Amino acid sequence: MESAVACRAAPDQGKDVFVNKTPLYKPLWGRGAFGGAVLAQALSAAQATVPAGFVADTMHCHFFIAVKSDEPFYSHVERLRDGKSIATRSVRCLQSGKCTFSAILNFGRVAGRGPRMLQHQPESPIPEARVASIREGELSATSQVDAECPFESIRVRGKREDGLERHEHQRIVQMTKAKFSSAQDAGEERDVALHQAALAYMTDNFFLGTVPRVHKAHRFGNQRLVKNVLGKLDEGQHQAVTERFKILAEEERADAASRTHVSEGTDTKTMPSHIEMMVSLDHTIYFHNQELVKADDWLVMEMETPWAGQDRGLVLERIWTADGTLVATCIQEGLFRLTQDKASHL
Repeated sequence: MESAVACRAAPDQGKDVFVNKTPLYKPLWGRGAFGGAVLAQALSAAQATVPAGFVADTMHCHFFIAVKSDEPFYSHVERLRDGKSIATRSVRCLQSGKCTFSAILNFGRVAGRGPRMLQHQPESPIPEARVASIREGELSATSQVDAECPFESIRVRGKREDGLERHEHQRIVQMTKAKFSSAQDAGEERDVALHQAALAYMTDNFFLGTVPRVHKAHRFGNQRLVKNVLGKLDEGQHQAVTERFKILAEEERADAASRTHVSEGTDTKTMPSHIEMMVSLDHTIYFHNQELVKADDWLVMEMETPWAGQDRGLVLERIWTADGTLVATCIQEGLFRLTQDKASHL
């Protein structure tokens, strides 16, 4: 994960311009680089321009066009404000001269906060004792089929009773942690900026996928998607990639089945919806308790979708540490296109 979020100064491109140190991660099924990789690069670049003692509080982002994983990714940072307690940065990310992504970030000064303040937070959906048992569970299919991904995940299966809930009332839970190159020594001071960048990277992990999951819509079982991916690969890779998609599709079906109540019935004539396209439009992260973020330990993520329609969907996410401390709240909007019947185009 350390290299995945790292960037370096690119003075040949101008002042406060940064570029990724390593190629951006691109999922097997992705149109472009993973959205979390883009988020983390923008955050790392902005972090490099703020004074010591400031940590990211909020990050408001927009995705414009797919980012190419095999080209340099330049983050142009503008210093909008440098106050005593708040610093604000604007980041525009460019490839081939085109703006692919933008973000506005607020950083807060840690010193001087409290000690008297208003405080509250929601409880984690998974108690700390249960986290200890789940962390030994089987990794999700995406973690199993893609070793290049800098984090790993465990899906927490839903209950059959969830199938009776309205779509906007359902909750999707998973556990995720970053794959760091080395473990932190006991007593070693944690690099808050690094762990925040890693957290930002992981906030995009199947976040938008909450919408098709509550609708039990199929993505990896969509043969048009598989054929499209295979068409871009050498023939010698086809069998291995096809097997990976089978594993992903099986998990997708198992996840839907775990949240299907017997009273819903099984109408074999009804074909499940297939996702033709799914892309992020915007993404917001509110960071909490920044100095307690431990991205290399399991984080609990709970997701929901209050609304979907007009080819768009909205998702909300809350993220806790293993011991139940809330460290982030996220909001994302995405574009969804379903495979349409031929009759619908007549």
